[in-house]
Amino acid sequence: MLEPVGNADMYGAILCPKTELTETGEAHIGVLFCHNEGYSTMCGHATIALGRFLVDTHDLSVFSQRDKIETDKEMRTAKVKLHAPCGVIEIAVPVTEDGARSDPSMPVSFVSVPSFATGKDVKIEIPSEKRWPQLKDRESVAVSFCYGGAFTCLVSAQELGLAEGLKQPVDVDEFDKATRILKDTINGDTRYSKYLKHPEYDELSSLYTTMVVDKELGEVLLDSRGGRDWAVFLRRSTNRSFAHWKCCCC
Repeated sequence: MLEPVGNADMYGAILCPKTELTETGEAHIGVLFCHNEGYSTMCGHATIALGRFLVDTHDLSVFSQRDKIETDKEMRTAKVKLHAPCGVIEIAVPVTEDGARSDPSMPVSFVSVPSFATGKDVKIEIPSEKRWPQLKDRESVAVSFCYGGAFTCLVSAQELGLAEGLKQPVDVDEFDKATRILKDTINGDTRYSKYLKHPEYDELSSLYTTMVVDKELGEVLLDSRGGRDWAVFLRRSTNRSFAHWKCCCC
């Protein structure tokens, strides 16, 4: 999506006013997420952006069910039910006192589809001819797999051979090469297919993102665990955040 102010890594949201779940009242609107490789089943940051956009949209030709959004006046929060390819996502959008617009001073949150881990510290064997210099004498990389609307491979920066993790500047080209080899190795070896298997829907069984993490960095929210990450997704796209998106109607 390069027009008019896009870029090669721009994320998109194609709104679908009518789906089987909007017809039954289970969702307000549907969406297809698109990017430079095609389509994906889920995107958290696009979901957050869509929540604000849909609350702020009062043009019924764009969002016909805008007036059906319920607002908790005491909590000043609107609840948007979004039908994504992975299922229904419930978005909580803080609103202004009159409920007409989203409150930009407050964060948006959402409840995604059921999420789960499928593998922890799984050894991925890297073919000798594909090993990158930072691996040195190691033949494998330990990763973990999880699902939250799309399958993600989690790997620490240190496991990729970055001794200082993400504390120091990283050569993006070398970083891209390592993560691309890792993803291609996982996708090309049937031994790892079981970690990308959705228990109910085969069409959701594919690896979407490789996320490089560094638990020594980043600020952790109260009562949670986390760290700094660098996401590598789609066709050589890297980002700290999936925050670039566009929206259109179909």
